[in-house]
Order: sequence, then structure tokens, then C-alpha cells
Amino acid sequence: MAKYSSYTYDHPNYIVRYPHAKRNAIVGSKIAELASESWFDFGAGDGALLGTLQKVPSYIVCYEPVP
Repeated sequence: MAKYSSYTYDHPNYIVRYPHAKRNAIVGSKIAELASESWFDFGAGDGALLGTLQKVPSYIVCYEPVP
């Protein structure tokens, strides 16, 4: 099974890769603006969104229901 990143933000085709990377950057900045102490990321994929956070909440749960 291919890694999640290989068909999203690390895809060889820029047109596929760009929206995934851009979405993570935008959502990551919005999460940081909220300055919440905890966060739940449902459909987290491989957790790349967490990696984009500049200011990480003190408690975050990433859940991906699809193996």
C-alpha cells in the first residue's frame, strides 16, 4: 500500500501536490490563531497537518479511520 503522502502533498505532479500542501498551511495557521489548548484532527492522514503548526496546542489527537 502506498504512503498517504505519495498521493497527496508529496505527489510528483504539482497540480495534485499543491492544493494539499496549501490546505495544510492555511489550516495550520488558522489553528495556531485559535490558540486552543487541545485539538482533534479527524481524518488526519499521516499527521502532516500537525507538522505545519507553528504553535502546537498542548494536547492534540490525530485520528485516521482508514488504514
